Amino acid sequence: LLASSFAFASLLFRPFSGLLADRLPMRALYWLGTGSFALGPLVFLCTRNFAVLVAVRTLQGVGMSLASTVNGALASALIPKRRFTEGIGYYGIGMALSSSVAPALGLWLINTFGYRGMFLGSSLLGLAAMLLLAGVPAPLRGPVPPLHTGEFVRGLYEKTALFAAFSLLLVTLAKVTLTQFLPLFLQEQGRAQAGAQGLYLVSALGVLAPRLGAGLIKRRLTDRQFLAAGYAVLAAGFLVLQLLPATGPLLLTAGLLYGLGNGSVQLV
Repeated sequence: LLASSFAFASLLFRPFSGLLADRLPMRALYWLGTGSFALGPLVFLCTRNFAVLVAVRTLQGVGMSLASTVNGALASALIPKRRFTEGIGYYGIGMALSSSVAPALGLWLINTFGYRGMFLGSSLLGLAAMLLLAGVPAPLRGPVPPLHTGEFVRGLYEKTALFAAFSLLLVTLAKVTLTQFLPLFLQEQGRAQAGAQGLYLVSALGVLAPRLGAGLIKRRLTDRQFLAAGYAVLAAGFLVLQLLPATGPLLLTAGLLYGLGNGSVQLV
């Protein structure tokens, strides 16, 4: 419940994040979103009340929805149009790398400084995210016309996006499952958590590879073929974890396959 409250809050608030970003100062919304990550981990240090922890994780999910929506809008507005594709590519690499490196960083903080150190480190990262935007000029926008109820409801549904949304849902389910439960799985197998750190770090390299070779790949494969290949590689990574012994080389192999598949699917 504690893990899912974050994901569901982020998902359910997503339509409203865009609405707010169009009508309120984006800098303030970004600080509000990242502020939940600066303050939330500190609450975990102060209480074990489960209801409070669920409430904090829910607020962090809302904060993630706000921050990521505003982040994407700022990137689109600030990247020079003549280098837009290149800039969005770098932005995408940053997003993919962060989700791949973060679990390894969290495990390293836990192993080195304990859970208190991990929570304090998370809080400092949230504060750093707030400070990074201080020097970024928020784009000026003209007045936004009032939004009528019918327009808002129609804006929540776009049938041409259903395939991409469902595809991303499947990949995110797989990704969250791996990041949440891999350390416990390795513990059951009698393996140290260092194996999970290695898998996550190698997966980061795998995520980068499809993006660096995207031009060459897309000249040879259609988007659907690229997507199918990404799913096949992603499934292969999970099969390696499930069917073979969790030795060091096989964990790295699974991490590479997971990263390659994850990067390919997200790219399409």
